[in-house]
Amino acid sequence: STDLATIRDLIATHPDWHRTRLSQELCRRWEWINEPGRPKDMAARALLRKLDGLELIHANDLLHLDIKPGNIHIQLGGQPLLLDFGAVHGFPQSRQEQPGQVISPGFSPIEQYDSSGYVGPWTDLYSLGATMRACIEGKPPLNARSRHEHDTLKQAQFAFRGRYADNLLRAIDWAMEVDPLLRPQSVAQFRAALTAETIPEPEVERSALGRLTDALMG
Repeated sequence: STDLATIRDLIATHPDWHRTRLSQELCRRWEWINEPGRPKDMAARALLRKLDGLELIHANDLLHLDIKPGNIHIQLGGQPLLLDFGAVHGFPQSRQEQPGQVISPGFSPIEQYDSSGYVGPWTDLYSLGATMRACIEGKPPLNARSRHEHDTLKQAQFAFRGRYADNLLRAIDWAMEVDPLLRPQSVAQFRAALTAETIPEPEVERSALGRLTDALMG
């Protein structure tokens, strides 16, 4: 297929590229946009497969806790493979403590900076959203601790408007809310956001309280 040829050509042309650089270039080439405002089929299928795997991890009461570009390997054919389960542990008890605490600046949410932080599926979803944003932007997002103190990160739906599907960008923004309670609480909620019918809205600075109200009101 054309996609398979793209991957092979990249590997042949840039044998020195590590998997993070290769993944970023593939994301750039498979732009997540289509005429109706939907993600292209190739990227959408790859993302949904990754979500299915993450949902299976959560269904077994486990968390990955270190999702980032360096831990996602793009296999031949474009299927993403989640690597490095060194930080994984069960989440019912992990709400009290995080044994073997792992921090990846830009990709770990605020609750991971505290060994007794309230972690759960929403924690992995923040990291996934940050990984998607890094793939689009070509660099890690502002780290969560800085965002918690003073959030200067421009929302993806405004920063990349017109270049990527609105529903994709909104899903990234939702997953990357600093407050864990404002994020999608499950993979199912995040998946629904990726396929929701959305219309680009004017850029207006929103407060966390305003976003929470919107979420509660549906």
